[in-house]
Amino acid sequence: MKKITIAIAIFTVMAMVSGSAFAATTLTVGETGKTYAAAPGATVDVPIVASSLAGIAGFAFTLTHGSLEVTGVTSTAISTFSLLGYDSTDGLGTDGKVDTFASPLVYNNVTAGETKIAAAVPAALTGTASATLCTVTFKVPATALETDTFPVKIIPTNLKNEAAGYAATGEDIPVIITNDATYTTLLSAADLKTAAPAGTVGVDSGMKGDANGDGKITTADALLVVQVALKKAGKTEADLQGDCDVNVAGGDAKITTADALTIVRYALKKITTWP
Repeated sequence: MKKITIAIAIFTVMAMVSGSAFAATTLTVGETGKTYAAAPGATVDVPIVASSLAGIAGFAFTLTHGSLEVTGVTSTAISTFSLLGYDSTDGLGTDGKVDTFASPLVYNNVTAGETKIAAAVPAALTGTASATLCTVTFKVPATALETDTFPVKIIPTNLKNEAAGYAATGEDIPVIITNDATYTTLLSAADLKTAAPAGTVGVDSGMKGDANGDGKITTADALLVVQVALKKAGKTEADLQGDCDVNVAGGDAKITTADALTIVRYALKKITTWP
């Protein structure tokens, strides 16, 4: 069996014989009907959803995500080897890592705008319902505008590692496999290309009244709004992270000290809902 190579690391999918047959699996970026957005400089979690987890023993794909930064990849479907009963005789060191990985889920973003993700487990996953395979945390550029959108697409991982058995010119590897005697493919590179699963991450101006974008409403937000309203300290509306036009329902299309007063009242719990 070929090895899945991630950057300089080689990740070998482990074999467990199974006589079960599984239906083809599909992937989507995000859950159907949900939108994903974050304020400039903030992060948002986007799930990679499988139509079924049944039979999945390994997966490898590449995400293209433009100027979004990937800050982490996690999975509850793929647990750590230590939780699966492995010990040092199985390659698990005293540091709790397997072959230098803290988990059998690994990723890298060596190429700008692309992140390779791969995982393997010794026993195939179960569950026929649609479920999250892994969750990717994206950071929106600090300079992003609210009108910006960032496409995220799943494409096959292409490897050129001859030592691991791949063609020097590059070879698309299977996206999802099971762990029967022949490592049956549940989602091929060709089928992934045809489906072309994609999604977008948008830009959210932030929490209402959260002028400084720290995720909470305090008098510091009101002070920033006052500075903007009175044109003090060089502050302009571009410095406001959240929706601060809050003095009347629906806003009045301007930032004034009345907005700052409303934010103070909200911060001090004099009011519990916005006008």
